[in-house]
This record gives sequence, C-alpha cells and structure tokens, in this order.
Amino acid sequence: MQVERALLAREAVEQLPAGTLPAWCEGQLALVPETISHEELKRLSARAKAVVRTGECTPYANIVLCAGVTF
Repeated sequence: MQVERALLAREAVEQLPAGTLPAWCEGQLALVPETISHEELKRLSARAKAVVRTGECTPYANIVLCAGVTF
C-alpha cells in the first residue's frame, strides 16, 4: 500500500503513553503523521473507503491512512 498521508488525532499525541500509537507511527511509516482534532478525524472517517477494526480499546488510538496508487 502506498501511504501518501497519515492523520492522527492531536489527543493521541497529547494523552497516550509513550511507546503507543505515536511511537508506532514513527517506526512503521515513512512519513510523519499530521495531527488534527479527534472530531475532525471522526468526520473524515465517515468518507472512508475501507475501515480496519482491530479491537483496540485505547482512547484516540485511530489513524487515517490516505492511500495512493503504485505503478
């Protein structure tokens, strides 16, 4: 999958313990996620083409990946 852009709730960066989602992003993505409000992230997720439900129950542990195409 070609990830062009990643969006993370600002609250995740501010409230999640070290070593969780923000740290995972740094280790797994080739780009730095942009931060937006949790409300904006929920609004954008309504237009998602696909959703992966992991069962994670940590507050704000959501990420939006904007995918491109590879040729």
